[in-house]
Amino acid sequence: MLTTKHRLSRTEQIEDFETLRELKAEGVDVGDLDDDTIPIDIQVGSSIENTVWQTHKSSVARYACYVHLTAVTTNLAISDCKITSEFDQDIFLQTDFSKKLVFEFHGHHFHPSTILNQRLDGLRFNYRGQVIEGWLLGSGIRPIPQELPDKRFTWVQLTFSDSLGRTLQTKAPLSVLRSTRSPKAIAKPGKGLCAGPPPEPSPAERSLIAYRQILEENKRMKATEAEDRARIYRFVAEQQKACLQQSQALEKANLADSKEGIG
Repeated sequence: MLTTKHRLSRTEQIEDFETLRELKAEGVDVGDLDDDTIPIDIQVGSSIENTVWQTHKSSVARYACYVHLTAVTTNLAISDCKITSEFDQDIFLQTDFSKKLVFEFHGHHFHPSTILNQRLDGLRFNYRGQVIEGWLLGSGIRPIPQELPDKRFTWVQLTFSDSLGRTLQTKAPLSVLRSTRSPKAIAKPGKGLCAGPPPEPSPAERSLIAYRQILEENKRMKATEAEDRARIYRFVAEQQKACLQQSQALEKANLADSKEGIG
């Protein structure tokens, strides 16, 4: 009995991909393999939320970068991500995470479920359009240069690798903090070094805005429902009171008529 295999294993995919590469090298037209770039769309957070900082007790820089990954094709597996900056090429990703509800990373706090570090080895996209987002946290081996004062902006390069050996690079802006303040404490857009129009909200900021709008809408709807119920209750109570008054008046009239008849 013949059977149809709808999906290749990871080993079979690699073997087929290598075969296509060899055929292409021999001059055979196998189409555009796009064999050097991971078919994934990467969006990074703005410099308002991405941060590089250095605590007073530390001599090296720490990095926090938010990424939003969208699969362009099916069955992808990200295996690694490397972070480099202009002043540090040896930034390593944090791997030791506590099991607490909030993870403290050198003065900054993150929810463990929003951190991508521990998921990178085998981060799998099963279908086209699947979105995975979260924080990449790293530590360098060098301090922030003196020519980058507090609240300035800098850039890091993110290099993602997948199980087929392909890579994809993108740059992410970071704000510089020379203190242990939370990233939320950065100056508001449009002031100081953030002159000009405010940056577009990041995917995380858009999600938070949408969530708050939903909460406000639900709150408004509940308030409207409560007002409608109260209005109905008042109307019913008034009707019941009117009916009672009419019934009492009718009973008095009947009683008066009875007395007159007896007399």
